[in-house]
Amino acid sequence: MAMKKTAVTVLTILLALSAILSGCGKQAAADVNAASIAQALMDGLTFQDEMKENDISIVNNFYPTVDASTLAGFKMYKGASGGTAEEIAVFEAKDAEGVAAIEEAVQMRLEDLMFQFEDYVPEEVKKINDAVTETKGKIVVLVVADDADAAQKIVDEQLG
Repeated sequence: MAMKKTAVTVLTILLALSAILSGCGKQAAADVNAASIAQALMDGLTFQDEMKENDISIVNNFYPTVDASTLAGFKMYKGASGGTAEEIAVFEAKDAEGVAAIEEAVQMRLEDLMFQFEDYVPEEVKKINDAVTETKGKIVVLVVADDADAAQKIVDEQLG
């Protein structure tokens, strides 16, 4: 009887440790959303320009093919001066069909940025070429920043 009680105690401790350790270092899927990812990027990256927050009401100004009604979440920061291509845009689609449309819109946005900056501020072209674009599940992320490696690291950490 004592051996059975010891085995149950050991098993309970192992299960508790497993639950604790599995949560270490990664955000729970429920915690990952457009706002939290965008904030992590804002907190973790350095920008040349002052970054201005934009809300969903302007999504069509920069991503004209994205229907705001297909989004469960959206957060965008863009260089306030317009003199840099710096941008963070994080989309959370309501469904898989919305993800494909967002991915297409992000590629169109990068092409638009390239067109805008190649003659206006050619130094920004490297940032655009090195932009981080990542999709996981219903989340689509775009980051145009000086340090693409640091941006990619943050995105990877956030998306798990």
